Amino acid sequence: MTLSPTSGSTWQGGFTETRVSATGGTGSLTLSASGLPTGARAQFNPQTIAQGGASTVWFWTSSTTPRAPTRWWSRRPARTASPARPPTA
Repeated sequence: MTLSPTSGSTWQGGFTETRVSATGGTGSLTLSASGLPTGARAQFNPQTIAQGGASTVWFWTSSTTPRAPTRWWSRRPARTASPARPPTA
């Protein structure tokens, strides 16, 4: 799985987007997001993609999302896209 761009950020009440592409492997992928801050949500179009397919992902924030920028990135570029906190050592 690849993302383009591979990272991004948005402020309270804003949104950002990326494109997720399924590369290699077999079968289809059902995309989901976890670890989003309060008031944030992710939307996938389409939510399920076949190998060789792609999905646009929007990350939305609201007035209840903490004021610091909301960032997302590919935590495991070969497997998972996570709009979440950076991995800790």
